[in-house]
Amino acid sequence: MSAVIPLLTALVSLAFFATVVDQYLERRKAYQLAWAAGLLLYCIASLMQGLRAFMGPEEVLFRIWYIAGALLVAAYLGMGTLFLLARPREPVPAPKSIMIPGALLVAAYLRMGTLFLLARPRIVMAVLAVLTVGSVVLGLTAHLRMDISLLEEREFVSSITLDPSVPAEQAALESLGLDPNEASEQSFFPISVRILAPILNTFGAVSLIGGALYSAWVSWRRRAPRQRAISNVLIAVGALVSAAGGSLERLGVPAPHTLALFIGVVIIYVGFLISREVFVAYRVPFLRRPTQAAGP
Repeated sequence: MSAVIPLLTALVSLAFFATVVDQYLERRKAYQLAWAAGLLLYCIASLMQGLRAFMGPEEVLFRIWYIAGALLVAAYLGMGTLFLLARPREPVPAPKSIMIPGALLVAAYLRMGTLFLLARPRIVMAVLAVLTVGSVVLGLTAHLRMDISLLEEREFVSSITLDPSVPAEQAALESLGLDPNEASEQSFFPISVRILAPILNTFGAVSLIGGALYSAWVSWRRRAPRQRAISNVLIAVGALVSAAGGSLERLGVPAPHTLALFIGVVIIYVGFLISREVFVAYRVPFLRRPTQAAGP
């Protein structure tokens, strides 16, 4: 695995982190703090991945990478979007199940659940904090199912795409101690740790992508400055690219994963920078000197 792309990803996400922290120091908004936490986790995960390319399969690096990247980063980015869209004072209406057909009833309950999350973001944050503690404790202490040295062999196996339906190739997989039905690095952890990944990543992806698309639609409908709609569309696209990379990793294709994470964070950062607030007066982080940008 090349270290160049993960280290570039770490640098971009670190710059993004500094920009958001600078905004937080200026405005003190909860969504900025959550986004900053997510971007710091993005940076840490990418840095660990780059260091693994230099140092080989080190268990500590692998565990930190898994905790930050595979478990927590998406959840905190999604939590930031939830805080941004939160409407704490709005009531949460219950659907009238007697009057609504089945499919519409499901949609009504989904809407009610969404409104509940938006009305009570602090409760969601408390649950996320508990899951974060659990993720860190389990990620650092759980017994790995296979020897960490097999990580190099796993990347080699993935790169040549062995087919477990072929007896000779199945034997090659089994000789490495790998289950042919498990093709991702997540298989090194027991189910008690892996079960957290779909919970945290689904919440994060739905919140970030759904929130960005919803904000883009609202901006378009209200005829807001076009930068706002474009900004949110780019954020959604970047999040989709990063999520696609995670899916490839779970399917045992690690190389496109690192590239997808880099492209994804660059697109999200560009979307953030062309938003109306930053586009008109971008301030170099921590210098407190606004730099006027040419706007429409």
